[in-house]
Amino acid sequence: RSGIFTVQFIASYLQIVALMNLSQKAMRDLRRDLFAHVLSLEISYFDKNPIGRLVNRVTNDVEALNEMFSSVLITFFQDLLILAGITTIMFMTNATLGCVVAISFPFLIIITVVFRVKARGAYRIIRTKIANLNAFLNESISGIRIVQIFVQEQKQIGKFSKINKAVFDSNMRQLYIYGIFRPLIEFFRWFAI
Repeated sequence: RSGIFTVQFIASYLQIVALMNLSQKAMRDLRRDLFAHVLSLEISYFDKNPIGRLVNRVTNDVEALNEMFSSVLITFFQDLLILAGITTIMFMTNATLGCVVAISFPFLIIITVVFRVKARGAYRIIRTKIANLNAFLNESISGIRIVQIFVQEQKQIGKFSKINKAVFDSNMRQLYIYGIFRPLIEFFRWFAI
């Protein structure tokens, strides 16, 4: 028994290290390609888009992708395999009981699809608001001398507060979506049991 746990530990370790290594290399290459693309853009593009937004794309958005690849996808595929195994064994053991439990599957699929659509929309809004925040910070700090010369500190603090509140509101909207989804999944889990 301890031999099985040791093999499982070593296999999990090797899997995580291999996937993280692959993920980090992909993100490194993506950052390099994004930077090369930014350098190839026309000057007029930089006039229309704040520098902070571009910096956000190259750093924060790539890091968000990294987290998705390194943790979310790994967990998703592991859970999918476990679910397929459990479902197979359940139907092999008792087909009638398997059918009764399977009644909850369509509801779970519908909830998951609706959640995915809502979560994706909320996440896009968050990314946009964070990009706006980073752009404002970058511009404010780059132009700090002008802000101080014309005594515009309070005006900048007011603008920052509005942008910061928009980021907060977007994050809260996403939290409410997650707050509904998780209890619904738990409800159907206990319903099936």
